[in-house]
Amino acid sequence: LRLSIGVGYLSTSDSALGISRKIHGVGVGMNLALGAAVTRNLIIFGELAATSAEQPTVDFPGESQTATSTSLNLMGFGPGIAYYLDPLNLYFSGALTFTQVTVNDDDSSESANLTDMGVGGSFLVGKEWWVSTNWGLGVAGMLRLASMKVQDSDARMTATAFSILFSATYN
Repeated sequence: LRLSIGVGYLSTSDSALGISRKIHGVGVGMNLALGAAVTRNLIIFGELAATSAEQPTVDFPGESQTATSTSLNLMGFGPGIAYYLDPLNLYFSGALTFTQVTVNDDDSSESANLTDMGVGGSFLVGKEWWVSTNWGLGVAGMLRLASMKVQDSDARMTATAFSILFSATYN
């Protein structure tokens, strides 16, 4: 079990009817992985990952505005694999995820899907320090990439997210 949370940056872009749009901002990055060791250093797991951008900036050609009281979210889940380098307790992991971008109106607590479910990947590099027999605390960098179809459009949205995370791992 690995729980991770930290600061994230999310950027999405799409183009419909010849108009390009980019939405980006800073928010929270989170990752939850639950799995089992295949060998001493090799773990397979299921992952749930999310990155948000609070009050993101929306860029159109020649125009930029802040979407106040709004959060943009990249959510994903899927299978993954991790490999630990002993004795450094440095790990590398990757997951193939099913992803979707949503937007929340923070004033009304309403949520809407901007995209259909798409495909993505998440990649982590981390370092842990054992604090007890079964618990490790650490830091990690997470990169997420995704491509999804924009709802009610033929356009595709691409998303890139990067997070610096603090982690707690139970082994």
